[in-house]
Amino acid sequence: MPVSLSKGGKVSLAKVAADAGISSLTKIMVGLGWDVTGGRSIDLDASVIAFDAHNNRAGIFYFGNKSGFGGAIQHCGDNTSGEGEGDDEVINLDLAKIPPHVCCLACVVNSYRKDKLSCVSNAYVRLFMGNHTLGVQNLTSLYDSIGLFFCFLQRNATGAWFFQTVAKPISGNTATESLDDVIKILSTIPVF
Repeated sequence: MPVSLSKGGKVSLAKVAADAGISSLTKIMVGLGWDVTGGRSIDLDASVIAFDAHNNRAGIFYFGNKSGFGGAIQHCGDNTSGEGEGDDEVINLDLAKIPPHVCCLACVVNSYRKDKLSCVSNAYVRLFMGNHTLGVQNLTSLYDSIGLFFCFLQRNATGAWFFQTVAKPISGNTATESLDDVIKILSTIPVF
């Protein structure tokens, strides 16, 4: 069952794991799904942007740069149409293997061909582990933008990871093009 968080809500991944009866919550996934819309293939992309403690970019992981930090982040491939059931794009995150200098992982969605998210059929993004959904955001009919900063995972000074929803529109048809928007939003959010 998804964690019920309002925009800006945050939760400890250790607490989520304990509540779900899971020994640890270090291997999680970002899933992005959508359908062919009005007979048109629409190309949405899931990406993860890694930052250090000063909000400096440590890496961007997407269909063109699929793996990082020795496999700690792994993009499973690009879907350019939305065809198929379930998650059309998945990014695996192994938090136990993320290097110590990386403190934040921002999860973003972009419309590569600049179709507005509000016009895409059955579009959603979620953060999950196995059958446990940590958070989900319906994109259809909600965002009149071509990008969304969905959520981020942040590691505090003790090494504990937290999940926080953001759900804010961003500009840019790629994660790289959205980087300035993501940094600006992160700069307004207090450190855990």
